Amino acid sequence: MQVTVMATPSIRVLHLAAWSIGLGVRLLLAVAFILGAGQQALAQQDKGPVILKVHSLGVTAINFSPNGKRLASGDFSGTIKLWDVSTGKNTLTIPGEKGSISSLTFNPGNKLLGSGGLHRSHPVRIWEVSSGKELRTFISKTDVHSVTWSPDGKWLCSADLHGNVRVWDVKTWTEVVTLNFHSGFVTTVAFSPAGKVLASARSDGTTIFYESGTWKVLRILRGHKDTVTSLAFPADGKSLASRSADGTVKLWEVATGKELASLEVETPEDGGSKAMAISADGRLLATGNWNGPISLWDMPSRKKVLSLEGHTEFVPDVAFSPNGKLLASASHDGTVRLWDLSMLGKAKDK
Repeated sequence: MQVTVMATPSIRVLHLAAWSIGLGVRLLLAVAFILGAGQQALAQQDKGPVILKVHSLGVTAINFSPNGKRLASGDFSGTIKLWDVSTGKNTLTIPGEKGSISSLTFNPGNKLLGSGGLHRSHPVRIWEVSSGKELRTFISKTDVHSVTWSPDGKWLCSADLHGNVRVWDVKTWTEVVTLNFHSGFVTTVAFSPAGKVLASARSDGTTIFYESGTWKVLRILRGHKDTVTSLAFPADGKSLASRSADGTVKLWEVATGKELASLEVETPEDGGSKAMAISADGRLLATGNWNGPISLWDMPSRKKVLSLEGHTEFVPDVAFSPNGKLLASASHDGTVRLWDLSMLGKAKDK
């Protein structure tokens, strides 16, 4: 059964109850607040979601801090905002430059934020979370599509338009290696939860696994028919999800490179969105789309179970909170929405 949730401000209490014959349980999903007005957002949850502008321009990237207390969002102007997840309050705004933010990543200690963007100087920047002070700038010579921190905090990695995967030693802030095994551009990079594998995706539809530290190629995953736009590991690190412009999400076994499953999440004509996230327990997959709705997939059954509607424009990024209770979504409509999935999890466990 698939449930559709509409985020409509005219509804005072936004709850949806549905009976699932297949699951034999009652699913309750409450939609949480929309970021933008601090405590006002939480204060008005009982009246339904608060529809407020987060950014003056479209939101292009989001990410939760590892402890789940903060959410970072970036927009077309290069502006970065930090949010207190418990209150919805905007705690810090870092003014932007020309060019959009493409990717945001917190370090494991929650004190540093890395950003990549489509700027004229094409930098990777490191920010102090408490003050917004810029600590480091790395010039990549071309557009940066993705940045990610290794789980141990030792390395920072970026992917760029020229097909380069760059790795920096955070202790010395020096570049350790540039990996250029890609034909075409690199769209995204992701470390496995244990940090032993670095995965990078490229425009020819393949994904490369590197061994962290030696940076040797372990294997190449082939199966997508178009650009791979996003990668995500569940917490156990045994599998990897990859999204492609061919309209599919594929699940791979990390140890062997075997394709485990393939989901059609959109038509190839609508393909190209990079919005994908997998919950820490690996049970839920979220995908965003060009026309606004967000789809939730039950990974054990490989079925779509929820459609979250409310964004009015393209959704380029989604992220699960570390505890899996919240899903954040960014949209070109200028908002970030937090969806409360805690009731869904309780219902599915019954």
